[in-house]
Amino acid sequence: EKELFRGIDFKSSMAESVPFSNLSVQIRPEIVTLGVDRSKIDLSGTGLHLTPEEFHEEILHADDRTVVIDIRNEYESKIGKFEGAVGAPLRQFSDLPRVATSLVDKLHLKDKKVLMYCTGGVRCELGSALLRSYGVDEVLQLSGGIHNYL
Repeated sequence: EKELFRGIDFKSSMAESVPFSNLSVQIRPEIVTLGVDRSKIDLSGTGLHLTPEEFHEEILHADDRTVVIDIRNEYESKIGKFEGAVGAPLRQFSDLPRVATSLVDKLHLKDKKVLMYCTGGVRCELGSALLRSYGVDEVLQLSGGIHNYL
């Protein structure tokens, strides 16, 4: 195992044909752009990571204090989401800081348990840290995103 890839959560999918003709690995400062100064968000303060089984149990036992938030882009949410989930109206992920402020106020998230999910987990890392920086204490995220859940 290469040191560069140590600790990375790799995901695989089956395909009937080769989906990519070649693979290129590049080092980038960030994978997903949040659109804010990262120094203003404590990225060590992410939400509690839940396994797919734990996340599923949380959804099954959700009460009126629980809000499930889909932080994928709108076009992804339209394909399908968890029943009762609130889709954050995101055209692109960098819209999240503006949208999150509205969601915190509109849904009274500071008094709620937030269950957050995305496609592969990367956006939840940033999104949960952002919500926590806005004063939302109880944020739980689906580790590895829907990809792991499936």
